[in-house]
This record gives sequence, C-alpha cells and structure tokens, in this order.
Amino acid sequence: SNGKVALHMAAWRGNVEVVRLLLEHRARVDAMTIRGQTAMHFAAGKKRDEVVSLLLDRSAKMKVKTVKGETPVGLAS
Repeated sequence: SNGKVALHMAAWRGNVEVVRLLLEHRARVDAMTIRGQTAMHFAAGKKRDEVVSLLLDRSAKMKVKTVKGETPVGLAS
C-alpha cells in the first residue's frame, strides 16, 4: 500500500464535492502517504484551486514536506 486514501484521490482529481463529503465525515485533512504527500500536495500540484481553498478552510498545512522535500506551495508555483 502507498498510503493513499480517498481524500488524496479526490483532491488529485479535483472532485470538490467528494472532498467536501469526506471532510464532513471526518477525513483527516493532513493524512499522509508513505511519501509524505497530503491532499494539499495533490490538489496544489494539479492546480485544483477549488479543492485547495476547501482544504485551507479546514486548516490544511501548506508547508508540510514530502520525503523529497516538496511542499504544496512549491508544487503550486
């Protein structure tokens, strides 16, 4: 297993409604894959602005680093 959860996949796909539903049902906003990626990494890296905004509303961290040292901020630029 790579540690990806439904929230990661929904964020990567830009599926705002699924992300919202998962968060309403207590999905961990900063859950990490085995590589240290969070939903914010996936959303920011794919420029999924609506998902990024939703995750920020839920206090997702923007400066958390992956095992390669990548941050959502860096991936978004």
